[in-house]
Amino acid sequence: MQARRFSQPLWILPLMGLFAATWANAKPTPWSDPAARLFAAMWANRSEASAQTATDPFAECEERFAEDPRSRQAAQCFFDVAHAKGSRWSEAARRLRRHRAGHPDQPWVHLYLGHALLYQFSEQAEASYREAVGIFERRGEAAEEIQARLDLIRCLLFFKQFEEAGRVLERAVAAAEALEEEEPLLLAAVRIRQAFQYLKEVKHLDYAYHLLRQVEADIFAKGTRQLREQWLQATAFVCDALGRREESRGNLKRWLAIALEAGNLTSEAQARIEIAIDQINNRLPSPEARQEARDLFAAALSAANAAAHRWIESRAHIELGKLTGGAGGRRHLDQGLDIASELGDPELLTKVWGALATSWLDEDPDKARSWIERVLTAALDAEADPWLSIYGWEERLTVHWATLPRHEAAELSLALLDRIESLRELQSSEAGQAGVISFWSNPYYWISGRLLNSGEAADQQLAFQVIERMRAQVLHQALESADAVPAPESASEPIRQLSEVLDLKVGIQRRLLNPRLDAPARADALAELRSVESQEAQIRHLVATAAPAYAFLRKPPLASLEDLESSLGDDEAVLSYQIGLDEDFFGRFGGQAWLTVSTREGTRSYRLPDRVVLEPAIRMLSDVADLDAAPAAFARLYDDLLGPALAELPRGVKRLVIVPDGRLHLTPFALLRPTPDDEPLIAGYRLSLAPSATLWLRWRRLDPPASATPALVLADPAVVGQTAAAAASRAVRQWAFEEGSPLERLPYARKEGEAVVRALGGESRLLVGEEASERFLKESDLRRYGVIHFAAHAVINDEVPERSAVLLAPGADDEDGWLQAQDVVGLDLDGRVVVLASCSGAGGQVLRGEGPMSLARAFFQAGAPVVVASLWPLPDDASARLFKSFYRRLARGASVAEALAEAQRQAQRRGVPARAWAGLVVLGNGDLVPFPGGLPGTGLPPWMITVLVLAALAVLALFARRGGTLTPHPSPKGRGE
Repeated sequence: MQARRFSQPLWILPLMGLFAATWANAKPTPWSDPAARLFAAMWANRSEASAQTATDPFAECEERFAEDPRSRQAAQCFFDVAHAKGSRWSEAARRLRRHRAGHPDQPWVHLYLGHALLYQFSEQAEASYREAVGIFERRGEAAEEIQARLDLIRCLLFFKQFEEAGRVLERAVAAAEALEEEEPLLLAAVRIRQAFQYLKEVKHLDYAYHLLRQVEADIFAKGTRQLREQWLQATAFVCDALGRREESRGNLKRWLAIALEAGNLTSEAQARIEIAIDQINNRLPSPEARQEARDLFAAALSAANAAAHRWIESRAHIELGKLTGGAGGRRHLDQGLDIASELGDPELLTKVWGALATSWLDEDPDKARSWIERVLTAALDAEADPWLSIYGWEERLTVHWATLPRHEAAELSLALLDRIESLRELQSSEAGQAGVISFWSNPYYWISGRLLNSGEAADQQLAFQVIERMRAQVLHQALESADAVPAPESASEPIRQLSEVLDLKVGIQRRLLNPRLDAPARADALAELRSVESQEAQIRHLVATAAPAYAFLRKPPLASLEDLESSLGDDEAVLSYQIGLDEDFFGRFGGQAWLTVSTREGTRSYRLPDRVVLEPAIRMLSDVADLDAAPAAFARLYDDLLGPALAELPRGVKRLVIVPDGRLHLTPFALLRPTPDDEPLIAGYRLSLAPSATLWLRWRRLDPPASATPALVLADPAVVGQTAAAAASRAVRQWAFEEGSPLERLPYARKEGEAVVRALGGESRLLVGEEASERFLKESDLRRYGVIHFAAHAVINDEVPERSAVLLAPGADDEDGWLQAQDVVGLDLDGRVVVLASCSGAGGQVLRGEGPMSLARAFFQAGAPVVVASLWPLPDDASARLFKSFYRRLARGASVAEALAEAQRQAQRRGVPARAWAGLVVLGNGDLVPFPGGLPGTGLPPWMITVLVLAALAVLALFARRGGTLTPHPSPKGRGE
């Protein structure tokens, strides 16, 4: 398993180190900045520290206390000196206890005694913090009471008293909100504490993110450096847990920059460790990447040594030991173990025991087992701490699979997945639910890979179940629980508030769509939008948590290989990918990459090149402007992804259901080919994509309902802020509110809409301009239509996925025309086919396990069993011609996948550039036939029937002249035909 972040003191530690700084955040005082004094004493000038009284380093503190025992500075002095003189916590605590006995009513003595005790890992710290809280409360010093509560919370979390920490935090939040106007930075500190609390419990992560965004402006406008560091650290951790990895990485780098500028060695060391761990978790392993991580850990160790910070020293030694390996690595692990044992910290001990176990596995399995048993004990003791518990379970896997019978190792592995999935149920939003599995996806690849390596049929079945547990389960759960129960009564007030906030959001977005809005006004509107989005997240959190069992009613059933095989036709195959690593960052087994192919005859698995090989190749193709000029690249990818499997398919298989993984979700499979000179895959197969085999089976088993009207088409809507001048299609994938540039009209979209209506006939309805509106869509009975077609702009926002939208006319003053995911989910599309002839409707931020957080996903949640969408922006004119061909075939009774395949083949034969047709994909049940038997009046025209009859007669005449034999001319064929 790869390293994971969020070890207990890993994020508690800076908060412990910034006790005094936290106080300064809320109420700066004229006499000094205690944070500056603390850090100056700790690591800015060691020579000054050494010049203090040699015989009694606390002499100055004693003098200060004698002069004014009520002074906060006097009590804090003992804390500062304990740091600066080599962590003399025991002596500082002894003196503060003595002063507490003489001055029991002075809260600062209790508070800083708590700090000194906590640095010794003493549970007696809790009592000292509670005394300080009680005194401040009796005095009516609300700000000081809140800050003391925050310190108490840190202590409670450190000793895993999570429920009690939550209760104390609730009181701190309520008090800080009451003081918001007077003390905005105090509320900011409390919000950071809330976010860390949720992070520690792996709970409501998306809500934690929005809490942090709420206070960002205040912190960076008026907050201290330490408060900014805390915010950056908290936000980086939460973003990583939500799959916002680029944002996480950016915040870590900002944190390091602030630490370097301030000369804060401890903070620098921590930031370097976090950046290195980010590389280990999120970069592809390579010698260069490993060396960069080693350099970061080495620099962190150097800074920790200079700051005399033993905890960070131990952590850096442990990580260097794992990365270095061999005798040198063992020396680092031994040093890390010595310090961890000295500190008695359970997190460090668990990490070093796990690392020692794997380091001895090949040389001495018995010794490895002895170390891992300690990890087992620690993990069981840490059941209340999700991070430590799962880390312990992960570390055990390697040893257990090497030393235990297969069935025991498999049973323990499934228990780990149960633990991870229980955390998913603690999230109050889909983003949080998907983020948890994405963050902890490595065990799924690891366990499934281990099982597939055995080659046993039973292991193959179990491996399939393991990987299906990871795939699109948040979407699956949303479909299972849709309309299952009404919202609880306790959610009625939050639902009303949500409606009000959404009205505000619409008004702000309408302003931002105005291209004439000047830069200052746009900046103000964006700030308002961020604030309203945070309010929306808070209220959705309240709705989701009004009844704890409301979000996750039950775990939906998973497909088995037996279910899958028995459901397939003789001409069908399901290709399920899992793209893991051959070796992780530490050179250990990473799960490998596999393709599992299921047909009616059975299932086979194939080893593939791993993520290190495939991801760069896929990324390279995504940057190619002229796809027709890259046949060799598509041939190489065909060999990597499909070659052996397609060569061994049963004869007659022509329908492929592809279940992608990772960046394969954004790969144009239609263009893959056996050799550069061969026809592309679409020439011989009908393709559809599905987020999981389980969901594909669910959609396949649905009977498409009859529709009174073939189609509803919304084409070339009059978008707010759109220019009147017609122009060629403009790619708007990266268009955002920040830009404010006008959107151009789509001149061919109307022609496309007209072609759809002509092809499907009946009462099909075309709405254009102002009529193609969001309000119409929301108020209409959409179940009367067989197909809903959007010929419109779409915006995909990878940084803020909830802002992605299909752009329509508003249709009313209380609409903005941005049909966002939250709007789509509210539509009733049960059994309808949805066609997004828009830019990148199948694209979006890809979360490992869950797949793209795309617009298409929202239409699935609204009830559509199949969505046709594009992986990239489509040229307006080519899109119109392609869909004209698509709908003609659909009208004659073809399935969705068959109709698209034929339209794409025709475009390819006509020499249309691949960029204009290969990005369109069928998602979901591509075998759905919207119009069984065809629509009236859509059969072959009479002239074509005449031509076909004459052609048949000519062939028969030729056959007779040759004496009854026909010799076919050789023609090139792709592999698998």
